[in-house]
Amino acid sequence: METAARKAILLTACLIFCISGSSAFDLAAELAGNEKIIRETKKQIDSRSFDEAYETAFWILRAPVFAKSGYPKEKAEGNTLTRRISVSTESLQIMGRTAAQENTLQKNRLSAVKTLNLYAVNLNKKTDCSAYKRETLEQTDNELLREFQSLTNYKSVTEITNKTEIDALVETTKKILELSVCAARLIASENNAAAGYIARPPSRGYWITVNTTTHILKLYKGGSLQKTYNVATGRLTPWGKAEDDYDVKYEGKCSPTPNKLWSITAKAKNKTFGAGTDYEDPGGPDGTYGTRWMCLNGTGYAIHGTNAPESVGKSVSHGCVRMRNNDIEELYEYVGKGTIVYTGDETYLASQSWAK
Repeated sequence: METAARKAILLTACLIFCISGSSAFDLAAELAGNEKIIRETKKQIDSRSFDEAYETAFWILRAPVFAKSGYPKEKAEGNTLTRRISVSTESLQIMGRTAAQENTLQKNRLSAVKTLNLYAVNLNKKTDCSAYKRETLEQTDNELLREFQSLTNYKSVTEITNKTEIDALVETTKKILELSVCAARLIASENNAAAGYIARPPSRGYWITVNTTTHILKLYKGGSLQKTYNVATGRLTPWGKAEDDYDVKYEGKCSPTPNKLWSITAKAKNKTFGAGTDYEDPGGPDGTYGTRWMCLNGTGYAIHGTNAPESVGKSVSHGCVRMRNNDIEELYEYVGKGTIVYTGDETYLASQSWAK
């Protein structure tokens, strides 16, 4: 009985040992298998992250400049060069830290995004946009979109694996990036012109233009248009017989306001002239110069008020710039001695460096 019991105990112990040994062996194999699965899963996740980042970078970099069907205006306008650079930089960071860069295809894709990101970063104000015209920007955008779609055959960029084809996508995307810069510049210039903004003003302070074609005086501060006034400018047809000694010098002559750059050299309120002569002027609202007078270059030319407000908007003066008294009283407070003044016709003003 004791022997049978001992045999049973030994058999049980053997079974326990065998079961225990067998379990230990299976656990090690299972852990090893799991580690392999984890590595493969991580590699798949990295590869997926790499591809998603690659696709995102390419999409944002080559996104159309203008709205399209399914691509609203707000989204198009939001995809500025700054945003394209920001998103592609984030994508590069994701691509760079994954372990997926183990084959030639992934290296080529990483290189493509790096090339485009650097190209975008280096696009700046020196970019030559002379080949672009405002009226054909959207047409060029459509052509580049069709070019890109033709290269991909309407597939995702992740389906393009040939290096030559990837390089072709890079070159087309560069054209789109350049277009985005030039479009932004041309549209801004158009908007600024409509708002009267001058990109390269001749002064950071107040300065004036007088257009003798349109009879418009504009007051700027730096590049921003502050005020616009109607004015009278010099006569473009010969004067008739003089009514007094003062006007004799103008008989039979025109007296246009010159195409010229001036500066204001003196200012006065209610200025009089001709004291003790037959043409003595009282100054003030009833005087020839009205309530305010601003001399140009110390000459007989000036910007001044008038006692003939009905003449404003016409070419009728002896060469001076006439303004309604309430208008020049306002302008007078803005400008001081040394203020730059350009007077001239439309062609002359358009030829100035600040107007280009």
